[in-house]
Amino acid sequence: MTSTTISYRTVDVGYQSDKRPAMVYVGTLTDGGQIPTALGPGDVYQVLVVGWNTANPSHSCMLFTLDPALGTIASKVIQCPLPANNGYAPAARIGDTVYVFGGKTSGDSLFTYSIEHETWTQVEKGGVWPGARYCHSSFTLGGKLYIAGGRGARDCWCYDPETGVWTRQADIPLKCGSSATTVVGDVVHMIGTAWSDKQPHFRLHLTFTLSRGWHREADLPSEYHNTGCVSVGSDIYLLGGPSSPRGVRVYNTHTKQWRHGRDLPVPSKSGRACLISPRVLLLCSEQMVVGEIPESHQERRERERRERESLVSALVSLGVPAEDLPHSPTPITLATCLPLLGGEITRLKETVSEIQRQDTADTRTFSCFSPDSLPLVQALIEQARGIDMAVLRTHLSRLSTYLPLARSLSLLVSRVQQVITEHPMEELPTEDCSALLTTLTSEHTALHTAYQGVRALDFDPAESVAYLKGVADLLETIDKTPIIPLPSDYSSLPLNGKRQYFQAKQFNGAVESLCAAAGEIIECQATVDQHMSGLAEVETPDPDVCDRVMAEAKALLQILSYLAPRRTRALSLVAELEGVQKVNPGAIDVAQRDVADLEWHLTRPRLPEKERQTLTSDLVEWREMLNTLQRAQSEREQLIEQLQGYVIFPEVAAALGVERQPLEEAVSALDKCNGVVGVMVKGEIVRA
Repeated sequence: MTSTTISYRTVDVGYQSDKRPAMVYVGTLTDGGQIPTALGPGDVYQVLVVGWNTANPSHSCMLFTLDPALGTIASKVIQCPLPANNGYAPAARIGDTVYVFGGKTSGDSLFTYSIEHETWTQVEKGGVWPGARYCHSSFTLGGKLYIAGGRGARDCWCYDPETGVWTRQADIPLKCGSSATTVVGDVVHMIGTAWSDKQPHFRLHLTFTLSRGWHREADLPSEYHNTGCVSVGSDIYLLGGPSSPRGVRVYNTHTKQWRHGRDLPVPSKSGRACLISPRVLLLCSEQMVVGEIPESHQERRERERRERESLVSALVSLGVPAEDLPHSPTPITLATCLPLLGGEITRLKETVSEIQRQDTADTRTFSCFSPDSLPLVQALIEQARGIDMAVLRTHLSRLSTYLPLARSLSLLVSRVQQVITEHPMEELPTEDCSALLTTLTSEHTALHTAYQGVRALDFDPAESVAYLKGVADLLETIDKTPIIPLPSDYSSLPLNGKRQYFQAKQFNGAVESLCAAAGEIIECQATVDQHMSGLAEVETPDPDVCDRVMAEAKALLQILSYLAPRRTRALSLVAELEGVQKVNPGAIDVAQRDVADLEWHLTRPRLPEKERQTLTSDLVEWREMLNTLQRAQSEREQLIEQLQGYVIFPEVAAALGVERQPLEEAVSALDKCNGVVGVMVKGEIVRA
């Protein structure tokens, strides 16, 4: 389907989410595991969605059923044990079972869903088991479940439903999370974010096969993160994403070429997608979007071939000599043939009716024409002549400079906000503070640079936006100005009709003059539309929002700068403590008593020499043991004393067997020491 152009529309089905909920086709499949092109008795087209539902949080798991005849989608709520606020967990299907592993709030849990019984079950953990993760990828190959990557992860695991055993596979080339994942044939495509030690890489494209393993493809032409993804034939569609919420990119897996698809009707900054039928896709995002897939050229030819064969059979049954036809099929009854001919007749009638409706509409348009519309066209002519092309080109040039900066700034604000949101203060002691500090420092620096770039512009973007909007409105009005259809022969018209004919002809002449006057503007229409589309996708940078986000990021950086070296030191001390021998209570006292006893025995008079030598040797050993115990006890006491200042970290609290100190208390103490440190407490900026 290399030339397929999908048309999109929004639909209200009671479910929307910006947390990329699990989404998988659970309808009827063919024996080959494909979605059938037509449904038989009892067959259904269905998709299961499970995860955070902002439209109705109590309905976190829903089943959607497509009526292929009407194009409508019915919904049904399914009881589900997964946390209602779970998100960023993909789903995969093997046979009649759906598998969902992990998620933002589900840790390392594995749940299965029975398509037949519409029930969920949690799989009991046993043996080797993958670690908790979210924003990972999930897919099936060879009847087995695979999970790969996740936020800051690069490990890959395979689950065998027959044995219930997890097996670790070869790691992904890079840490990979929030990727768009789909399977084309026997090739898995993971598209989007890679998490390096420095900053995310949003152009990663990986493939995986059972025979070759992981392979890195050429980088993407644009940045993609949390993007909806679905395969249609041999094409892969990327739907939305933070960098281009309405944009659609299509990847041909044969030619390995990218092209632009038709834009989405609404923005989709974070979504997941799948097919609900061979010709309909669902995109679950801030709004639910339906995509209708037209026939490809090859499919249309196949359908026409089948229809021709049916018609040949019908003609034979009506008595057409078989020798006059390309083939002589087995004769069929007239009762079987008539519905086929009836369908052809019905379509022919519809075509004739459509032509008649168009003729009627043209006649009505001419009949309803009023010369009062002529001054409006003349006013448009004057407006078009008043456009200074030099000024228009200046504003277009300015917006060409402004849009990339605004787009970059908007994306960076979103990315920094995401980092702040995904790393609340109370969880910071549990994370890799050094890596997070490096990532946030890079993002904050880029955000500051982009913001300064926008502020350094020597023109007001709002002025150029307003001017361009006026030109775009003018072009839209010109485009909507009609050409009045004229009768082919006006000689038979009544006198008033002839008068109306020439008035309409004059109107059409004015429209022609309008197009001539606006000729240079129309030549710029593609550029104007491109800029207007870019403006629609980019939110105008709000200085207050930018200042607030940068302040929050700076505050978080200060906390991380405080935590990173301390966490490194704390983990080092914990490792030292674990390496020092634990001394049982009373062991030193026992050793001291034994040493004293041996020393006393050695003072006895007339002690046999052999016994004296034995006691002396034992005394040396006990003294060494006592010294060892005392050194270990002293080292542990010193390490424990040092660790008292690091109880904000869970590893330290666990090693000391105490409650973890809240970070707020440590930060408050830091503020008192520094006096000027700004920190984030419960989402607000607090400055000492």
